[in-house]
Amino acid sequence: SLGGVVWGTIISNSDERASKFHASDWGYLFLLYILVNVIRFALIFGFYPLLARIGLGLNWHEALFLGYSGLRGAVGIALAVSLDNEVFAATTEEDVEARDYTATLFGHVGGIAFLTLWING
Repeated sequence: SLGGVVWGTIISNSDERASKFHASDWGYLFLLYILVNVIRFALIFGFYPLLARIGLGLNWHEALFLGYSGLRGAVGIALAVSLDNEVFAATTEEDVEARDYTATLFGHVGGIAFLTLWING
């Protein structure tokens, strides 16, 4: 939840960075959210036979819960903030393309963390 607060604070307090996240990026964000969840379920149930036999074992109820809960994205947000700050420090205002990419990436990473927290609980 702290990652979502950090993401929202940075995006809402920075007009320059918020203007780089366009309407099409919101569509990509929701598509990315669905894709992340599908991949997570595919990996968990793909490795289910192995996970059921090692350690304490895993039943299908736990695998379903594991797939639904997932990670909330704190590490991803920390890496995106670090990358965003490094690119803004290393580039000039003329290098708009690199700054736009990092702002969009930061928006997607934070958005995935927010949507996972908000929708998945």
